[in-house]
Amino acid sequence: MCPQRSQENHPSPSPRRGPGPLVWASLAGVLVAGVAAALILAVDVSRPSPETGGSPPAASPRGAASGVVGGTPDPSGEQRSEFLARLDGIAPWLVAEEERTFTRARATCLEIVQGQPETQVVSNAQERFTDVTRHQAGQIVIAVRAWCAGGS
Repeated sequence: MCPQRSQENHPSPSPRRGPGPLVWASLAGVLVAGVAAALILAVDVSRPSPETGGSPPAASPRGAASGVVGGTPDPSGEQRSEFLARLDGIAPWLVAEEERTFTRARATCLEIVQGQPETQVVSNAQERFTDVTRHQAGQIVIAVRAWCAGGS
């Protein structure tokens, strides 16, 4: 006959462990990446603009622009062509995204009309326009001033 084994001789199964430190570190990394991505997307979304579906505050144009689009001065046909030509010399890749570029240019114009400090307008333009240096952003602001109401 076989002797019966008692359960006393067998160690009990180990208690169930939770996720290890590597799992927690991975989850934390994913969480941080998600929050960072949300913040990056929120930067553009937080600025009211026609591009993001918001309505910027109304500006009071003073004659240099042809009209007002979404409360923001809009360049006339000739001013638009001149702006694109200047932009081609500053950051040619922006000319290909014409509508997006004009949405961003109008946002820059609005800041000018509102009287924001020049350093802030240039800093915002550098964030707003794709892949431009601070110098290029300053040149873009000068080009916007050429057609922007009250931007002289």
